Amino acid sequence: MLRPARLDPARRRRAAPPDALSDHARPARHPDDARGGARPPAEVRRRRRRARSRLRARARSPPQGRRPHRRRDGARRPARRGEVRHGRVARRPRVSREYPAEPRVGVGAVVLDGDRVLLVKRGRPPALGKWSLPGGLVHLGETTRDAVLREVAEECGLAITVAGVAGVVDRVTRDAAGRVKYHYVLVDYLAYPESTRLTSGSDAAEARWVEIDRVAELDTTDGLVDMIRRAQTLRGGARA
Repeated sequence: MLRPARLDPARRRRAAPPDALSDHARPARHPDDARGGARPPAEVRRRRRRARSRLRARARSPPQGRRPHRRRDGARRPARRGEVRHGRVARRPRVSREYPAEPRVGVGAVVLDGDRVLLVKRGRPPALGKWSLPGGLVHLGETTRDAVLREVAEECGLAITVAGVAGVVDRVTRDAAGRVKYHYVLVDYLAYPESTRLTSGSDAAEARWVEIDRVAELDTTDGLVDMIRRAQTLRGGARA
């Protein structure tokens, strides 16, 4: 009499092969599979390929209107003027006038009209409220001659003709602790007006033609009278 073959207990405990599982017992490969709406594998592959292509294209070129914010050495660079960063257009970075890390280069104009000189009342520190020559800081990439033409136009609304350099002076102001609060290297030019009509603006609280003999009666910045005399000497030499 034949006896039925006895199965190995280990084989009894062995799990059924994956192919033997029913469709309901198989683990879901995609979230949609668990909901009974499985996507065709070909469609899934196409979606993945498109996603990878978008990521590669984004890595190759930054979004339009932006530039990389870091240099090759990894250091963060300041935003350039007109550059879009975080949804904002970068403006020209402000120059620190107080306690600068290095001297600032500025220009001034001794604009002579006969026996009169053009003066402006300063509308901001240093020397707030004092009478001085029209002028200001030189912008990056700008020559001192172009800077003085621009500053006189901005502060006085006046076009001028530049004749030459009247002098170069240092303006160093220290605080109570002895630290340098302001340090300017100023290039002052002799200039002549193309008209005499003035319009104060920019840093100037007021612009005025003043008789040269009466300049000393005003509350002026240091060295102003001496610089006007230098310009008069230069004018006399130029006319001779």
